[in-house]
Formats: sequence, C-alpha cells, structure tokens
Amino acid sequence: MLHFAEILLGEGAAAEARYAFAAALTLHPHLPRARDALADKP
Repeated sequence: MLHFAEILLGEGAAAEARYAFAAALTLHPHLPRARDALADKP
C-alpha cells in the first residue's frame, strides 16, 4: 500500500494517495513515511 500511495502521489492523485497511506497505516501503524504524508496538509 505504501508503494501504491507513492505512485499515486507521482500521478498527482493526492486524495487517493492519502487514502492509500491511511490503509498502509492500518496494516503497519508505525510507518514513518505514511505518518508524515498524512500529517502534511495538501
């Protein structure tokens, strides 16, 4: 999910990427990259 979120960010789909980052955190709640991405406001 984390890599998928990065791909979405690269394609300019920020809202979808945030959803994928949140999904990644449900599987692994301590992913720093996902936590940082969700902390940033678009």
